[in-house]
Amino acid sequence: MLGGIDKCPAPCVGAIDEQSYRAIVDEIADFLAGKNDKLLKKLEGQISEAADAWNFEEARAKKEKYLAIKRLVEKQSVHEHMGINRDVWGFLSEEGRVKVVVLAFRKGVLISKRLFKETSTPDIAAFLSTFLFQYYSTRPIPDEIILSEEIEDKPYLQQYLKERKKGRVRLHGPSDSGAGDMIRLAIENLHEVETALDLPEAFKRMLRLTKAPNRIEIYDNSHSHGQSPSGIMVVFEAFKPKKEGYRVFHIREASPEDDVAMMAEVLRRRVDDERIKPLPDLVIIDGGKAQLSAALATFKSRAIPMDIIGIAKGERRKRMEDVLYLPYRKNPLLLPRSSPVFKEIVRMRDEAHRFAITSHKKWKRREDLTSGLEQIKGVGKKRLKALLLQFPSTEAIKEAGVEAIARLPGFTKNVAEEIIKSLG
Repeated sequence: MLGGIDKCPAPCVGAIDEQSYRAIVDEIADFLAGKNDKLLKKLEGQISEAADAWNFEEARAKKEKYLAIKRLVEKQSVHEHMGINRDVWGFLSEEGRVKVVVLAFRKGVLISKRLFKETSTPDIAAFLSTFLFQYYSTRPIPDEIILSEEIEDKPYLQQYLKERKKGRVRLHGPSDSGAGDMIRLAIENLHEVETALDLPEAFKRMLRLTKAPNRIEIYDNSHSHGQSPSGIMVVFEAFKPKKEGYRVFHIREASPEDDVAMMAEVLRRRVDDERIKPLPDLVIIDGGKAQLSAALATFKSRAIPMDIIGIAKGERRKRMEDVLYLPYRKNPLLLPRSSPVFKEIVRMRDEAHRFAITSHKKWKRREDLTSGLEQIKGVGKKRLKALLLQFPSTEAIKEAGVEAIARLPGFTKNVAEEIIKSLG
């Protein structure tokens, strides 16, 4: 009965083969053994494989399983943090000043928040290190300290804190597992003023741009098992999609397996195409550090100053969550998920994904149609072009019938009959 409503794979009645059932048992064993990272990573691979094969129902089911496990793991993580004495630090450098916030948790309860504003220095890492040494020279030291930025002399600070406390002190940076949620909470306190700003100005301040953006271009790549690789560009002006500005770039040089090279090729062709005007105020790349570096190098090679950021899935336990990458910054920028700036970037990236998928499907159908028609006797380049201009798909050609095809310029009834016959 449970098998009939998809609540059980029904091995007792032979509805699943031994190998597939063994895979399910192994997943359960990994989960019960606490091997959550291994299980989540495996599910990520299955989601990608299903999506690449355009099996979206399976991909959706796998993602639902992934998110359910992830939510359970995060709840367990919250309980693990209960009772810990912890300081969480958030740092933000903007407009010649450094804003610093420290959230003090004692026995898992937030008991205080302190905000500092200091004059910025060119060496921000050195400033943060000095600030922390001074702060803890006169204050109690908790069991754990989490920092939103990496500092160069982290081992020396940890040793200093250990000696002062006369006990163990755990010092975590933004790349350490489990630190992300706490850092977001601290950063959210630094960005409380964001909601009072208009969106362009909030973008400028939060993302450290040279100016408030009006025209924003978002880039994404796609291919199907290495076939039909393409890159797309979507355009927003005043944070509204400008669909007449959307572009598709079919990859000519880069390997479909090299996403970084594909991104570089797309950006080169966009910048070199004088018909696409004007240049954007901000470029958003769907990708991480490598794609962001390629984008920076492309604009630098053309001597074009440009604000560029990247958005990609995070690492470790945050793999399926979006994080932002800024130029010349080692770690991702962890904006709160409630941030209007973060929400707007995700919305624009999702529109790029939508356009990439729909345009890729359209191009793939056209390629398949072209390939099929080229094999038909009597269909040369001119007749092929006429068919592609008139009909969007094989089904449309078959529905049109012999008479409609024969009326096309350059066609005869015999050729039309051959086409219908070949298409089945």
